[in-house]
Amino acid sequence: MKRNGFTLIEMIVALVIFALIATAGVALLRASADTQLAVEDGLTEQAAIERLSLLINADLSQAALRPTRRADGGFRPAFVGTSDNMIFVRDGIVSTESKPSPSLHRVEWAVREGRLERTGHRQPDGVTLEDPAAILLRDMRAARFEYRDAAGGWISTWPDGSGRALPRAVRLTVTGADWPETTLVVALPDIEPPAVSAADEDA
Repeated sequence: MKRNGFTLIEMIVALVIFALIATAGVALLRASADTQLAVEDGLTEQAAIERLSLLINADLSQAALRPTRRADGGFRPAFVGTSDNMIFVRDGIVSTESKPSPSLHRVEWAVREGRLERTGHRQPDGVTLEDPAAILLRDMRAARFEYRDAAGGWISTWPDGSGRALPRAVRLTVTGADWPETTLVVALPDIEPPAVSAADEDA
């Protein structure tokens, strides 16, 4: 009597082929998911850098020649910078609240524990503890600020002893755990007060 069906060998071959197809499908799906995650991470990092660029440009382009009073009663120069932080006053702040608010804010940019933070103090002078720091970048491997002096060189601290209140430009270099070194250069307004001659002083 003739019977229809598959032999054991045919069943084994079919299962092997099915296993190969399933393995290839899983690998393809995983590769597609990994690619999508990598693209999303790249877009997120790019968006963060773009937001950072817009914010640091907005702050530094409005830098003001305004010394500030410290908590101890002494005065801070209009612009103070080191390799891991800078403090200055920016103008042009428009209040979105119903009560009046000064257009001058003291702004602090700082690198702390692998994070880039910005704090905008509503009052230029003294200490304002109610203003929290905004975290702009996380998981940084390295970050540094540099300042362009009158001679065109880059230095790591400001003031530079030349008498200029503001550097000509600020350079911020950041490197993330999963993204390459990125450099932002922002020019500051040329609003240095005119030099006073000896004749003007005598007058």
